[in-house]
Amino acid sequence: MTLSLIRLFALLVPLAWLGGEIFGVVGIFVGVAASYLLMAGISYLALRTVLKRRRRA
Repeated sequence: MTLSLIRLFALLVPLAWLGGEIFGVVGIFVGVAASYLLMAGISYLALRTVLKRRRRA
């Protein structure tokens, strides 16, 4: 849930707005794509951290 909220409010909305302001409609789609790519990296790092903690326990 936390990752979804971060993606929506911290990445998707601002990047889509910024892309729209700079490049118009195409920029909105670029901003959405960028937010998904950034969130994929963040999610990967979060999953890796959780799995490392579980191995130690």
